[in-house]
Amino acid sequence: MATLGDLLAAHTRAGDPALCESSDGTWVRCSACAHECLIPDDASGTCKVRVNHGGTLMVPWGYVSGAQSDPIEKKPFFHVEPGSRAFSFGMLGCDLKCACCQNWVTSQALRDPAAGSTITRTSPEELVHAAVRSGARSVVSTYNEPLITTEWAVAVFKAARAAGLLTGYVSNGHATPKVLDYLAPWIDMYKVDLKGFDELQYRNYGGHLEPVLETIRGLHARGIWVEVVTLVVPGLNNSDDELGQLGQRFFRASGARGSGIPNQGSPKRNRKSGQPAGLAGASPLETGAGMLNDRISGKAGLPGASSSTSPNGTIARSAAGKFISMSAALYAPPVSIRPGHA
Repeated sequence: MATLGDLLAAHTRAGDPALCESSDGTWVRCSACAHECLIPDDASGTCKVRVNHGGTLMVPWGYVSGAQSDPIEKKPFFHVEPGSRAFSFGMLGCDLKCACCQNWVTSQALRDPAAGSTITRTSPEELVHAAVRSGARSVVSTYNEPLITTEWAVAVFKAARAAGLLTGYVSNGHATPKVLDYLAPWIDMYKVDLKGFDELQYRNYGGHLEPVLETIRGLHARGIWVEVVTLVVPGLNNSDDELGQLGQRFFRASGARGSGIPNQGSPKRNRKSGQPAGLAGASPLETGAGMLNDRISGKAGLPGASSSTSPNGTIARSAAGKFISMSAALYAPPVSIRPGHA
């Protein structure tokens, strides 16, 4: 009986040379994520889905683990096409291994035999046709870590752009400059899951903090719309110190000088005190994130501030041409997780 690995091996193609290079004829260096794995023949990188076959890096192609149309705020993107629908698609695998992952069955399918994931053969054109038919105004790669399936995502995005749709990633942001350069011509928006400001915790997840912060800076420098979300997990990353850093240090880490309009994804204001209110027991985050939203919305007098959407709902550029946003979410262990429903 064929294993999931066998099935995925049949849905691959040679990786783009822009994201890999040969070393000593048989080893391959992959640049799709910050691990930058040096992969020997007949082995995979940390992600388990990018495989060196005879000196050629074979990458995921021609399938999805799930696809469906959702409100764009579910991605979550809070400042792009508010109220519209986004067509989501994903593959399998991840370069990290977070125990609190809400998409475990897709991201950890090759590490956990009990995940029980399946795939559906498809093409970029079929996915975009489904997106248009659903009434979506954007196409978003999500469910697994899209960085490790970037060649496939770009193929889908090219078809989506031709159909007049926006394109985006929902990602851990554990990227490299090379993969951001590869994506930049074809991506409109990028949601980064910033898991906290604790390097040790990032090591527990199998990665590092600095590449994620560098990704936020790099996306912003490339003029790509960035929204950053932190999943607040009680007992893991909800200390006063870390939550305070999330708001107070984020602006400096990103180097943002754009705009964002506080809405349902941002802390609400207390009418009497004028201070943010919302996440119970998380005043450092509220204060920091409230300060951040004031600064990026122009209330603190930053240049280049403007509305985050144009009159017709599409992305609008400030004088600086760059935007950045931040919100937070509280973690609740899901009862059931299925591809396309997490």
